[in-house]
Amino acid sequence: MKTISCFSYKGGAGRSTLAINVVPFLAEELGASPEHPLILVDMDMDSCGITYLFNLDRDVDKEYNVQALFGSGQIPRARGSIADHPLFNNLPAVGNLFGLKDAESVLCLPAEPGAAISGAGN
Repeated sequence: MKTISCFSYKGGAGRSTLAINVVPFLAEELGASPEHPLILVDMDMDSCGITYLFNLDRDVDKEYNVQALFGSGQIPRARGSIADHPLFNNLPAVGNLFGLKDAESVLCLPAEPGAAISGAGN
């Protein structure tokens, strides 16, 4: 698994903008598909820009969001096919927002607006 992070302590530095503009290139270069999706994770709890930009803020799944998964410390592990994995089956498909033919080739793990990560380190 390849991991790329866009990080800065300063607000308004362009992390979300950079991430969103790189996704189509990464999807093509990495051969993203429904079987091997690219996952965009919104880790900004204070201002979840990616979640807002994709209009996911109104219907964030209470079990499958950044705060719930990282706060519980119980991130589901892959066992078998991605098609059977609960995490991948519950993330919003956003590939169509990037003009990709398979919406499921890019998934988004949104942040719940206004929620903190609770229980971390327990």
